[in-house]
Amino acid sequence: MILSLVMDRSGSMLGAPIEFSKKACQFVTDQMNKEDQLSVVAFDDEVETVFAPQHITHKDFMEQKTESIQTGGCTNLMLQGIQYVVHRQSTGSVNRVYYCRMGT
Repeated sequence: MILSLVMDRSGSMLGAPIEFSKKACQFVTDQMNKEDQLSVVAFDDEVETVFAPQHITHKDFMEQKTESIQTGGCTNLMLQGIQYVVHRQSTGSVNRVYYCRMGT
């Protein structure tokens, strides 16, 4: 599986919404196998690659990086996560982007 988690970290996500999104991303990380590839992208008025696509070899590092995401400015959805999956997609594999934000 090749997966990119795209997390809204705009000001509207302050408090419980950002914490729920981080926990959801960490849960997904825990479910993945070492053959899978994962990236996490966070956005507000800017896009940040929390970590670039990589095999699931250091789940603790990935979860710590996800936990470090803080809320910021306004929403500016850019498609960095989609680009990661498109460039690394493979036939016969699950290739997805999940958009993690309040209410989804």
